[in-house]
Amino acid sequence: MKPESGTGQARATSAEKRLTLVALAIFILGQALAALIHFTAPEVWDGVAYEIVDGKVYAVPAYESKRYRLELERIGGKAAIFADDFNRWFSGLWKGKKLAKTVSLLSIVASLALWRLGSLGLFTSDRASVFPAANNGKAQKSAEAEHHPHAPP
Repeated sequence: MKPESGTGQARATSAEKRLTLVALAIFILGQALAALIHFTAPEVWDGVAYEIVDGKVYAVPAYESKRYRLELERIGGKAAIFADDFNRWFSGLWKGKKLAKTVSLLSIVASLALWRLGSLGLFTSDRASVFPAANNGKAQKSAEAEHHPHAPP
């Protein structure tokens, strides 16, 4: 049976379809943007320091050198090292090719959230089944009255 136009069920289906389409659009645009970023962004190098191990010279980022980490620990302790590592990790998510992964993940999460919101059935006219406490039991009393018409109210 097809719902009549203008009824709550037809509006609910329409709202759910719109949310699903918006979720799909966010997913497609997010993945396209992530691909564009991935293929056009350069690899990011911060600063370079050199360490000599067993007579060989290795280039490392300046913040990973032993001298930097020892000085940081001397000044602020282990908490400063942890905070510095976390700060560099988080700020690194928004640079270069890692930005593509970040955009991809955020678009997936946003599209799944919108899709789930549309599939919960929050847009139906009978909200008593979804949120029974919202009607303070009025929907339940009216349903009981329909089943037991001769019972006292």
